[in-house]
Amino acid sequence: MSRQVRAWTDSLQNSESKGQRHMNDKTQQQYEQAQRRSEFRQPMNQFKRDLETRQKREAAESHRAEADKDSAEQRDDRAEGEKTQAEGE
Repeated sequence: MSRQVRAWTDSLQNSESKGQRHMNDKTQQQYEQAQRRSEFRQPMNQFKRDLETRQKREAAESHRAEADKDSAEQRDDRAEGEKTQAEGE
């Protein structure tokens, strides 16, 4: 509980708001609009981060699959070459 209270007080101290007594109607409206914009953008930003993470993971998996395919083909080619060489001897 004390960690939560400490985090809350830190967030208040670090916020741009200086409190209600320092706000007139215009500045309070501007502050509230900025808060609403921030809250509106949070899900979109999270979606964007999730999408980028998924794309990076899929690219890495695709790269690994290609590398595995290439090494399997190299093994097959090597085995075929050894078989041909053994038959020629």
